Amino acid sequence: MGIYMHLLVSGAVTPNEWRAAYQETLKLVRAFSLGELREKEVADVPVYCLTPTEERTQPAAWRKNGAWTGWTANGDMLTLRTAEEFRLPRDLENELAYDPAGGDAALAHAANVLFRKEDTLKAPAARHLWGGKTQGEPYHIALLAIGWLLADRLGHKVYVHGDITLGQCRKAVELASQVLDTPISMPDFCDCQRWYQRVQAWPLSGPQKLRVFEERYLGEKDIEFGAFSRKNFAEAVCRE
Repeated sequence: MGIYMHLLVSGAVTPNEWRAAYQETLKLVRAFSLGELREKEVADVPVYCLTPTEERTQPAAWRKNGAWTGWTANGDMLTLRTAEEFRLPRDLENELAYDPAGGDAALAHAANVLFRKEDTLKAPAARHLWGGKTQGEPYHIALLAIGWLLADRLGHKVYVHGDITLGQCRKAVELASQVLDTPISMPDFCDCQRWYQRVQAWPLSGPQKLRVFEERYLGEKDIEFGAFSRKNFAEAVCRE
């Protein structure tokens, strides 16, 4: 059990698109004082210390060139509280092959999680970059802000999900927008109309669309949400 955060990136993201969005994340890394656990020598004794997160190149046997460049965060330098490791690579070449037909990252999640037993639905190409536990520690909001930045800049090609609340989304967007030159918007699944339009474009049946729309909507599910659902989905779909 734990408090998770996931980041999916569609194969439709071009190398240049990713690099530009990644460069903006570095502003938030610094602004939120993220920290990385690294091994250092203190009085000739190797110890693990929480140090400021920075872009660096590290060995990686799984990469074609034996190394990867990017940043890593385990917590933040203000509270010194930590949880699991989250990484973001500067380049996606070794993480995900470019596929212009990669599609919507949220659809990839739905196909793999909600409808994985339904053979008729093929999941679009997507890479699961994050899937660790923040345990709700303070860097949870910082990582969420970075995820929303990527989703705002890359559109439907990025999808963030996990143990996230509407209030956390609002806070993350507010904090990120104070740092970035161009503010970011709330994610699609916090807005009925935008989320509905996004789901409607997917190659799903009516009941499948309604299921995704309801289960992954993060806004308030009040009387207005119910009225919106009944207005936009056929009665037969709702009954099924």
